[in-house]
Parts: sequence; C-alpha cells; structure tokens
Amino acid sequence: MITVEQLNELRDQNKDIVGFRQDGGVQGTGKYKRHVLVCAGTGCTSSGSLKIADELEKEIKEKGLAEDVCVIRTGCTDFVH
Repeated sequence: MITVEQLNELRDQNKDIVGFRQDGGVQGTGKYKRHVLVCAGTGCTSSGSLKIADELEKEIKEKGLAEDVCVIRTGCTDFVH
C-alpha cells in the first residue's frame, strides 16, 4: 500500500503538470506544449473513447507532433450531458 508520504512526493513531482492543466494549458511546462485529455471512465470507454485516444496518438505521431502533444487517459470527469 502506498503511504501518505509517497502520495505527497508524487504530488510534488507532478505539480507543474497539474498546474499546466489547471491554467488552461496556455503556458507549456515540462516536456509537452499540449495535453489532450480523453475520458477512460466506464461510460466513455463503452462508447469507444479508448479507440479515439489511440487514433489521436496515431495522428499526432503521423503529423510529427509527438514531441509537443501527449494524449492522457483520465478517469471520469463528469456525466455526459
């Protein structure tokens, strides 16, 4: 099991990445200029979100953008409206 100290360390290590996303991704920090977040929750997965993420990654590589853009599979962010 992970300890509170380990969780705090992970949070500190990823502070720039999370801050980048919360700031709207306007100012690139770290390795990537843009993060594309794709829901990988159960509802979205059943609707094909993982295939969409795979296709996005494929297109990003084909367009030569793999150094600037990353696709992140997330947990559920909210109900689909």
